[in-house]
Amino acid sequence: MRLVKYQSRGFSIIELMIALTVGLILMAGLVTVFDTVSNMNRMQNGLARLQENGRFAVTSIKQNLEQAGYQYCIGSSLNDTKINDPVYPQPWVVYSSSLSPGMPTRSDVSQSPAPTSLTPYLVDTAYFVRGHECNVAGCSPALNSLGSNTSFAIPDVGTGDGDRIVDTDVLTFRYISGEGLPIERVNTNSSTGVVTITFPNGTVIPSNTTATPRVVIPNCKGAAAVLDVVSYNTSANPPTASALIPADPNRVININTDSLPRLFNLNASTSTISYYVANDVFDGRDIPTLYSVENGIVNPIVQGVDRFDVLYGVRTRDGSVLILDANGVQGLPTSQCVPTNRVAGIDLINTAGCGWRSVVSIEVHLLLNTIYDSSRSATEQYVYSIEGTGLQTPSTSTSEINHYKMHRREFVTSVTLKNY
Repeated sequence: MRLVKYQSRGFSIIELMIALTVGLILMAGLVTVFDTVSNMNRMQNGLARLQENGRFAVTSIKQNLEQAGYQYCIGSSLNDTKINDPVYPQPWVVYSSSLSPGMPTRSDVSQSPAPTSLTPYLVDTAYFVRGHECNVAGCSPALNSLGSNTSFAIPDVGTGDGDRIVDTDVLTFRYISGEGLPIERVNTNSSTGVVTITFPNGTVIPSNTTATPRVVIPNCKGAAAVLDVVSYNTSANPPTASALIPADPNRVININTDSLPRLFNLNASTSTISYYVANDVFDGRDIPTLYSVENGIVNPIVQGVDRFDVLYGVRTRDGSVLILDANGVQGLPTSQCVPTNRVAGIDLINTAGCGWRSVVSIEVHLLLNTIYDSSRSATEQYVYSIEGTGLQTPSTSTSEINHYKMHRREFVTSVTLKNY
């Protein structure tokens, strides 16, 4: 019998190199596919978050802005009335300075003839919508000017935590909120100079109504009275209130049960809301956030807001509507401002800033980002109509926060001020 030898053989070095090369190619392909899928997933999640945030932001702003200038029962502005109409006077007339922050005192308003101790002055539309066009140098009009939100200190521009983002606007508006108190009847005694207001049986007068004397009584016939209440008799049934007769007797016109009047405490019922964008530093990352301030209480609205710009539709004396930024509204020539209204021979004089009396629409532009990285580049381009129709690239200015690697998209909402 013959023995046969079998020789053991392994892979040659060439075969090993070929196998290793093929393996590396396959691995690189898998890594590429994984990286591509991961990037697409990150981009899709970021864009979905951006879309949801943008929709929520514009919806919230629009719902609030639609209230600007609102008062009970009337589908028109707090100041909207026929020019020089002696029958339906200006709805808002005030006699002293204890108003919600930002409202004018007698000395702040130019009138003709000049006000006396109890002569009413008009509070015009300028104090119910007030915007500020801002850049690194400051805002126009200034944030501490008459009509701005003085109940809260809007942050200064900067790159630190809580600082306001450069090139973002500030918007403030006001309206009357709440249900007010129903009024049964109003009796005026011209000899004693007292107005007696009687409420329905069982009416509970809350403490925030009696806390300050100033009240506004709007009704469903287009006029409103602003009175100083001397005292409340809350223990009586029905409860009553005693107020001073204003110098202008037309201010108590149509306050009767037919016009369904209600009483509102002017301070407690005036809602003042401001929007601005500030930096929120979280885990060492800069996140620009849109905030609202309502009567001094700050609330974050949505994160990832790079830009916040507001344009205003202003009706001029000839009836045309100009689209202006806040600086343009503030600087509108007095010759283009609409004629002022008259109450008992009193006119507001068109001075600097008179364009705010004629704001009929507000257009809000928001540039939102994905909050966290969704792009391969820190210079991912975007379109923002405020800057033009072409592609824009994130700025690298030292006055701006880190822009990171994110996608961006513009959201726009336009509101017609029906209350104006």
